[in-house]
Amino acid sequence: AALITGSGYGKSHALLCAAEAWAGSVGGAVVAPHCHLYITYNLEQILFGDRNPSTVQAAFLLRVLLATQEHSNTTSDQALVAFFQKYTFIDIDSLVDEVVRSLQAWLSTKGSDVHFVLAVDECIKLKLENGSLECVRLVVSVLGRLTDKLRREGHKCLAIVSSLSSGPFATQSDRGVVRVTLPPPTPEDLIKFVAEALEQHIEQKKGKWAGAHLLAGAHWRSAAFAVELLAHREN
Repeated sequence: AALITGSGYGKSHALLCAAEAWAGSVGGAVVAPHCHLYITYNLEQILFGDRNPSTVQAAFLLRVLLATQEHSNTTSDQALVAFFQKYTFIDIDSLVDEVVRSLQAWLSTKGSDVHFVLAVDECIKLKLENGSLECVRLVVSVLGRLTDKLRREGHKCLAIVSSLSSGPFATQSDRGVVRVTLPPPTPEDLIKFVAEALEQHIEQKKGKWAGAHLLAGAHWRSAAFAVELLAHREN
């Protein structure tokens, strides 16, 4: 699935919470076992092997492999720079099988019947200097291969990628993906968010800031900034 939304509307947060939301929607009041891996291409990473059509699929698979070993996105980036300075070719079919085995071993530590989300954020960072989105398509393709193999092995697996627009998301063979758009927050959502966030700072004046959503303009990142601003002013 592709999560389509504008900047600052909470797409990264949605990716991080997707596994819990999925497990909760299936299990009702009792949230089923769930886990996720979060791969992102922002955080000022070098993207040495990622922004190269000949190595991007290997780079993505290695990122997933490193994530199962508790590496962060930035430490994975550093490891990939060293790897691709030494190696220029890797067999993708063999690497897909290895990553599937690693994911199965990792999932086995999370319980039985786990709802697993593999979330990939900021794919647009893989756009080439000439404007080509080939690397994005290659990542979506190999992501599809991973999830397909996991499902065939009986795992509950969902892959989600994010974008500011729907343009990049298709596979190498032009197969599309399911597109999901986050609705903008309602004023009630924002009032609740601001009031609860400020509660620890100004419990006695929570009502005073009930209209603080007006600072946000139905925009989550602006709401978070408004919370910081109002809390700072009060302190």
